[in-house]
Amino acid sequence: MTQLEFSVLDVLDHAAVDEWSALLDYSNQVDSPDYPPGAPAARVMGLLRSAEAVRFDHILARRDGQLVGTAEMIMPRLDNEHLVEFELEVHPDHRRSGVGAALLAEVERRGREAGRRTFIVYTPVQVEGVRREPVSAHGLPRPTVMRRAWTRSSG
Repeated sequence: MTQLEFSVLDVLDHAAVDEWSALLDYSNQVDSPDYPPGAPAARVMGLLRSAEAVRFDHILARRDGQLVGTAEMIMPRLDNEHLVEFELEVHPDHRRSGVGAALLAEVERRGREAGRRTFIVYTPVQVEGVRREPVSAHGLPRPTVMRRAWTRSSG
């Protein structure tokens, strides 16, 4: 299997932003088919948010030129400067092939280069006894219960 190549998403590269957004949409469709699709405009606006207090990096993982995964790294700049919170997303057709593990290692490498020592990721969980409803009566997505799935801290 070919090695992965990592890069940071260039928000001015419209083709890369569209490809990144399509990966998130497809993953959401596979993982949560009952939920409405994300809003592409809101997602793109999120890429343009102010970065004075927080640094946002979107890491792209490519195999043979094809986008197979992404990670969003969130690093506070004014306090909690030891912290990286992140989300990983692997294209459903490329799961169980080492992409997630490689993205995790890349997030950790980049975080340590930035002087970070605590890494936290959250994942959605199904809550026992709670009926799964995709949207509220107002058509808005219901809140997702999140559980801290992995934390690594050193120093």
